[in-house]
Amino acid sequence: MSATSPFPAPDGPWSAVAICVSVFSVLSLFQHAYRFNEVRLDRPFVRAVVRPDRSLNLIELVPKTHAKGPNPAVRIDTFSVDQGKIAFADESLPLRPEKTLAPIAFTLKDFHTNQDEGGAFALNAKSERGEGFAWTGNLAIAPIVSRGRLIVSNLQSDTIQKFLSQVLPVALTGGQIGFTADYDFAYADGGVRLGVAVPNVTLSAWLSMARKTCSTAR
Repeated sequence: MSATSPFPAPDGPWSAVAICVSVFSVLSLFQHAYRFNEVRLDRPFVRAVVRPDRSLNLIELVPKTHAKGPNPAVRIDTFSVDQGKIAFADESLPLRPEKTLAPIAFTLKDFHTNQDEGGAFALNAKSERGEGFAWTGNLAIAPIVSRGRLIVSNLQSDTIQKFLSQVLPVALTGGQIGFTADYDFAYADGGVRLGVAVPNVTLSAWLSMARKTCSTAR
């Protein structure tokens, strides 16, 4: 099964998929789950915006009503995204930063919605300025558990400054940074557990810093 939809205008819909291909497995006839051999999204686009009131536009895509009774189990042998694009903007910050990641490649193997077994995934993306993001790990839904590693490379100082200027004690004026972070996340029974370790940090063309200045109006 395949479907197509046009890419949205910059101020239009929040998400679109150029091509969606799914292959339904005949094993679903003998299992208590909807099983797909493959689900593939080609050239999907997502535009996420944090509004001035700190609300996220994508939250409106969540159904306002829910079906009664438990949802049917779903199993996907291979879920993949090719040539994806994400545009993110934070209008709640003074600098109103924007960042686009493209192309995005994502693969998830052996995914279940009703088991505590985690499916293995890998995500690779680059920004328009060559900043690299590589994320690998495992994801389980019942309960929500994820363990993995995030590698960020060539992260530009002005990207950090635009998104984190309010919490940084200094102003970043130049340079790049890269890091590796290992994480262990779980959400169950209304509680969140998060462990993070950063075994590797690299600086390229040393980060330049300047003191923040502030003025008091009278």
